[in-house]
Amino acid sequence: MFFINYNLILISFILFILAYFIGIKKQIWLLPGFNERRIRNKEKASKLVGLSSLIGGLLSFTAGFILAIQPEVVILILIAGYLFLVIYTHKKLGSTTKTNLS
Repeated sequence: MFFINYNLILISFILFILAYFIGIKKQIWLLPGFNERRIRNKEKASKLVGLSSLIGGLLSFTAGFILAIQPEVVILILIAGYLFLVIYTHKKLGSTTKTNLS
């Protein structure tokens, strides 16, 4: 019998759409946790986040067809990857000064 985890397939399509809009269209504002005003190099940040979304989409898409991989493990890997990505992007690509909005 052949089983497919449709939840992981749906997550992969969402990640593919995010990879397109962030990596190609440069729409960083779509991601929660990213402060667009504090990122100095938006080009590099959008490529980094777009590529990681593409990799996450490929991971969840292939895991949707492989029964040996638990969906919970894939979700934890994706969450840990995005948390690392938010921290890395703000530390390496973010500005050190706070912007004054007044």
